[in-house]
Amino acid sequence: MASISKESIELTDSKTNESLNSHVKDIATFGSDQNSTEKECLKVGDVIICSPKKKKLADNPDALAAIKEMWTRTPRPSLAAMAKELGYTKVTVADNVRKMQERGELV
Repeated sequence: MASISKESIELTDSKTNESLNSHVKDIATFGSDQNSTEKECLKVGDVIICSPKKKKLADNPDALAAIKEMWTRTPRPSLAAMAKELGYTKVTVADNVRKMQERGELV
């Protein structure tokens, strides 16, 4: 992937025409999320927006261990609460919980 500098991004509020560049995160800080493996960039017109690409939950042993730990809590947190704590979507967490139940990893 080509290198992108913060200076190459120009964001402008379409209603007020104000520059939003002060709100742009430094590109170098992207990927600092614990689940992040690389950057995903999207170009819309002349604007490039990058965000971290997360590991698949099924390939993240720390997150799977956290699900097992949360599953034993009393009261058990909702799937939405687990997802928020882990930084994944509820659907992703629910799918992995179902698979873990089928394998007998969660009771």
